[in-house]
Amino acid sequence: MRTTTFNELGTEINANTRLIDGLPEDFCFEVEKRPLYYAGQDNMLHQLVGTSTIVNKSNGKAYGPVSDKYCPIDNATALGPVAYIDNLKLLKYGNTESGVQWLIGELPERNILGDAFVPHLVFRNSFNGSTAIQMAVMPLRIICQNQITMAVRNSNISFNLKHTVTAASKIEEGHRLIVGAEGFMREFSKEAERYATIKIDNVALEKVIKEMFPLDKEMTDLKRKRLEAKRDEFINALNSFDNANFKGTAWGLINAYSDLMTHYEPERKTATAMENKFMTITFDPRWMQMMVNAIQRVAV
Repeated sequence: MRTTTFNELGTEINANTRLIDGLPEDFCFEVEKRPLYYAGQDNMLHQLVGTSTIVNKSNGKAYGPVSDKYCPIDNATALGPVAYIDNLKLLKYGNTESGVQWLIGELPERNILGDAFVPHLVFRNSFNGSTAIQMAVMPLRIICQNQITMAVRNSNISFNLKHTVTAASKIEEGHRLIVGAEGFMREFSKEAERYATIKIDNVALEKVIKEMFPLDKEMTDLKRKRLEAKRDEFINALNSFDNANFKGTAWGLINAYSDLMTHYEPERKTATAMENKFMTITFDPRWMQMMVNAIQRVAV
């Protein structure tokens, strides 16, 4: 059964979830910056100049060393207006092993080229310098649970804000972008319609496959087998029943590649493999941009 990259992650938000201003209570902890110390040869503690740590005030958890210039912004401040976005239903929240807090909500379903899509708003924050405050829209194609993360012309809905002293004054800009998610989905629908009119014949398709899955004579047998397996999964997705209406078009390739990348099994099944995949597929549009670039080079 095909599922989203976040299906097995985090905690579901339901009627029993305790909320503070619309956000899960244990997502709204306060943090503060504290100095770091080291033990000197004189057996005395000395402050580590230029480096601090961010601490969870409720439980004393330290999130790791950061620059003294780092200015923490707690989740409630960064994401507070989420509770007031019309028709947004919060679904899940969680923490990654690397210390990233994330939150997912969904907006009402809409029809794009005959397919049901549900746009998801995804937010993340951290207090160890590993990531900025980020917000993005993730359209989810329901029939196959594909997450399609891609840049859309004439619309910018992603937001990336570093923890600095000027960050608080810029948060409102990010909030305005997120409230404008409906505009993003309108432009996304237009892009889907445009790609559905771009024809991809067999010659062009072969060029795209060679570019996206380049087999090299210098590859090890293991790497070659893995790449061939990934290529075959892509071709199967391209020819699947849920892609039949778009076969021979650029939109068909985009659907197939999003299917592959959303559902492939990580080569190394580490404890953090699934959450790393979730973060990459959701917040890094470069994986889809590679396919878009390949399409643009061969489109007929």
